Amino acid sequence: MSYGGVVLGQLFFHVTSSRNRDSVLLHGLDWTRMGGAPGIAGSPSPEQDGCFLCLSEFDVEWFVDLNNTGGTVDVWAIDGVDEDELIESPEGHYYVARVIPATRLVLLRQDIAPRSRWTRDTDDGGSASVSVVFRAEAGTDPELRSE
Repeated sequence: MSYGGVVLGQLFFHVTSSRNRDSVLLHGLDWTRMGGAPGIAGSPSPEQDGCFLCLSEFDVEWFVDLNNTGGTVDVWAIDGVDEDELIESPEGHYYVARVIPATRLVLLRQDIAPRSRWTRDTDDGGSASVSVVFRAEAGTDPELRSE
């Protein structure tokens, strides 16, 4: 696979606050420069000594939905990381313990607004949502019993 004349190997992805875009374009993905915006989960400092990567589109959407940055997020494609470099965090997410240079990144999506984890964009541009209503079964709640 190639992009812009660069031959691409295994692609990974990274979701970050849009406020980090200028820094990412200049310095690449570097967790030691974190501070201008919180992490995707809302943490003020790095959770690991490394950069978290998404392995699939499902992971990307999960992190986009998780967005606790207080603003919009960007999605970056990453080339030049070998799968054997990935480290699994205690929470089950993967990261790489090195800086990823800006030359190995492509901005795929930008300024994605925060959205509810229960509302997802659909392919037709609309949205879908889920409502859950809990009701006690008849006979289990004294206030709902019929006499």
